[in-house]
Amino acid sequence: MPQLVINSLATEQTIRPTDDSYVNSGGPDNNYGNFSSLWVEFTSRYRSSFLKFNIPNTEIESAYLRLYLFVVNSGEEGRIVIQDCADTTWTEGSITYNNRPNPAANLDKTINIEVGGDRWIEVDITDFIKARKGQAVTLTIMPEPTMEIWFSSKEGANSPEIKLGIVTPPPNIIRGQDGVRAEVGITNTGEAGTFYVRCSVIPSGETFGIDLYKEGTTNLDYEITLVENQSAALAFKIDPISGSATLGSYDSIAVARSGTGEVIDQKIEYGQLNVIEALPPVEIIPTDDCTLQAANPNQNFDNELELQVIGTEWNNENVCIIKFDISNHMNYSYAILKMVPIFMGQNPAMPRGIFIINTLSNWSEGSVTWNNSPAVRQFGIPISISAMDITPEGYIEIDITALYGYAKSVGDNKLSLEFRSDLTYGITNFASKDGVYPQSGPKLILF
Repeated sequence: MPQLVINSLATEQTIRPTDDSYVNSGGPDNNYGNFSSLWVEFTSRYRSSFLKFNIPNTEIESAYLRLYLFVVNSGEEGRIVIQDCADTTWTEGSITYNNRPNPAANLDKTINIEVGGDRWIEVDITDFIKARKGQAVTLTIMPEPTMEIWFSSKEGANSPEIKLGIVTPPPNIIRGQDGVRAEVGITNTGEAGTFYVRCSVIPSGETFGIDLYKEGTTNLDYEITLVENQSAALAFKIDPISGSATLGSYDSIAVARSGTGEVIDQKIEYGQLNVIEALPPVEIIPTDDCTLQAANPNQNFDNELELQVIGTEWNNENVCIIKFDISNHMNYSYAILKMVPIFMGQNPAMPRGIFIINTLSNWSEGSVTWNNSPAVRQFGIPISISAMDITPEGYIEIDITALYGYAKSVGDNKLSLEFRSDLTYGITNFASKDGVYPQSGPKLILF
């Protein structure tokens, strides 16, 4: 039987430490876990720093440790050493010089540090991290003689992070003529699983369809019809085992002109797809959404018309949080978040970075504040958006499949997300579910 063969691609995820601190031989029983810097020094005293990360249990293609260096006090070039430690039980609130973990040296990276600060340094730790997916890891940063360096801690403005390239099933993109865009993706290639079809039609004056063709024939058996300015998504459960009860067996998918079957751009051949069930997309609105303000840490901003995301340099950092009930929708494979931008700063066409993070779901919009905001799960995705990304319907669409999948993997039937600006001066306001036009509030589309 033909197998479903498709190459993989990597998407980026960023994870930040659950714990970080430095230790100091000059204060061997002191703890520095709440400091905004990580100090690395080998002069009259010795300071080294420690980081702990939870690595997701997924296929990892690349991993880079990133540290924000803001001071080099030694006045000359030097080197630091990054190693791992076997002990992952320490916490940032209790680690000291006297009880610090010992290096294990499974990872051993020596990094040259040039004079000057206010920059990121990046270290390739791919092989070490690939062997430890699904585990906690401890990294230690140690100085060589005469070095004195400060890095930002997770309590500082630029948290340490590991950038992961995550292997995901790729979409095949049909960039058709005549104003058609479509993508087709498959999971669990060659095994029972799902595949999806998404298509959007930009103004063209014609009608198009996503067509499934009967196995071994050119007979059209299933079509999603779209006219201009429409989009659609559909997920199909598949089983390659011969003899299974199916809706039909198909061997190709195409985007074609409705009524004629004329294929636009290309036909995609996959081998046999035994379709068991078609899952139409479901649209979910939030149960809760709210803005949190650093300048008013004990104030609740329920029922505001907009959700605000503001960078740190405005002296009023704002984040927003959104929660969806997915308890009856745990079997879907793909998740798209639709948000309506109300304000995108002084230059809407300029891309701005937003970091979307999974959080615990134990909060409600009527009582949540900056000071009692839900804890993050240390799993998130960076996105870049601008006015150029707004659809004809006025939405920005964000693929949050990884965040939806993570919530399912930890058994949470609520999907809770935090939006934080990656730009110090970035301002982006979105319509909330309590806005003037509630239909313009956030929407989660599962398919």
